Amino acid sequence: MKGTDIPQIDSLEHIRNVVQAVADGKQETAEIETVVGLSTRHINYAIQAAHVLELLVGKDEDNLRVTRQGKVLLGLEPGSDHEKTIYRLVVECNRELKKVAPGLLEAEPPEVGDIIRRIEVLAKLSTATAKRRAQTLLAWRQQIMD
Repeated sequence: MKGTDIPQIDSLEHIRNVVQAVADGKQETAEIETVVGLSTRHINYAIQAAHVLELLVGKDEDNLRVTRQGKVLLGLEPGSDHEKTIYRLVVECNRELKKVAPGLLEAEPPEVGDIIRRIEVLAKLSTATAKRRAQTLLAWRQQIMD
């Protein structure tokens, strides 16, 4: 597992906005930044997270494409229960996320310390970085479960 397999942007809304920008034909980070209103660094985090969730494919700026799941997401009302269901599905179906945070969306989530340890071991990230990535996963949980 690579460190980039564990996302680091807390806001699912930001991820959605980046996917929407790509669907609207934006490819370059600067174009997406202008439309979405995030810094270049956060745009890159959102693109990486969209890849992890399989909402986008394509690695370079000229080749980003919205996946079928991404198109379904964009067809739903932002913040709706239907949107949360899509996020739930893409998180629960992600093999890498299941390894580091099994049961993330269950009634009783995994302990944060367990998530941190799994990230440290599996992704070979420092404790500080693993804590930050665990925070992201728990932020996603809160947005999906609320």
